Amino acid sequence: MIWWFLIAALPMDLVGDPLPQYLTPIDVMKQLKLAEPALQACGVAEERTQGVAFQVYGDGTVQSVVWQAEEHVVPDCWTAALVGHRFNPHDGLPIHVSTTVYVRDGQLMLSPQPEVAPRNVGPLMVFVLPENTEVVYEYLHGGSKAVER
Repeated sequence: MIWWFLIAALPMDLVGDPLPQYLTPIDVMKQLKLAEPALQACGVAEERTQGVAFQVYGDGTVQSVVWQAEEHVVPDCWTAALVGHRFNPHDGLPIHVSTTVYVRDGQLMLSPQPEVAPRNVGPLMVFVLPENTEVVYEYLHGGSKAVER
């Protein structure tokens, strides 16, 4: 009988239920730094500054790559390098990222500050016990409300 109480006290998931995982702008910056060698391998010699926007999906894949090519033709190799790079998996909707590719003296580098579209966070759902309703309402709304029972 005691064993049943001990088993009932164990959590169902020994690791615990983690919070949703999201890519932060710092995570995106680190991952883009890892993508630079694949872009450099494309071997563009002339100096250029090229904007690019893309989406990072939850499984880490890159899709919808759009180059802001005005005066230069973008190598297909650059698109393939970005699409072939895997970001860390994350929860939620695809993340929109914009950055700039710089080629100077044969060296390719990405902007150190990519633009990451802000993530819309839904409302926080809070469970309140009936005996705490008035206190929570006062804290959130600055007033009092009669507790309905």
